[in-house]
Amino acid sequence: MNIILIGFMGSGKTVVGKALAERLGRAFFDMDSIIEEEQGMTVAEIFRTKGEKFFRLWEAELARRMGEERDAVIACGGGVVLNRENLENLSRNGIVVCLDADLDTLVNRLKDMDDRPLLEGGETRKRVESLLAERQPFYDRIEFKVDTSGRSVDEVVDEIADKLRARC
Repeated sequence: MNIILIGFMGSGKTVVGKALAERLGRAFFDMDSIIEEEQGMTVAEIFRTKGEKFFRLWEAELARRMGEERDAVIACGGGVVLNRENLENLSRNGIVVCLDADLDTLVNRLKDMDDRPLLEGGETRKRVESLLAERQPFYDRIEFKVDTSGRSVDEVVDEIADKLRARC
C-alpha cells in the first residue's frame, strides 16, 4: 500500500514524506522532483517556458505511473487535486493523506521561496489565500487529514504512522 501525501504548497509534503518513508522503510517519490528530472528544468522554468497546462498534463501522466508503485511514500504537488483522475490513479494502490496547515503557517513557510511559480506576481499572503480558496474544496474531500501547523516533522510522522496502524 502506497501513502500518497497531498496538500497545499508549504504544508510539508516533501519533508514529511522523506521522514515517513525512512521510518517505514519505503521508497520515497516526490512528483515535482521527478517532473523536474524528466524535463531537465525546474517547475518554475516549466511554468515560464511551457506553461501550467503542459505541467498539469505531465503531472497527470506521472500520477498514472505512480499509481503502479507499491509500498512507497509519494509526495504530490499542491495542484495534483485539480484533476480528479490524478487522485483516482494515485489511490489505486494506496491511501491518500492530506497535510494541512493554517494560513499563517503556510505564508510563513512560503514567504521567502522564489521557486513557486503560482506565487509570483503578487503579495504572498493574498496569492496563498486565493489559491487555497480554490483548492480547499478538493482537500476537504480527503478523509485522512493531518495538521502540520506548529508541529515538528517527527510529530506529524508519528500521527500518520499511528493512524495507518489503527486503520490497518
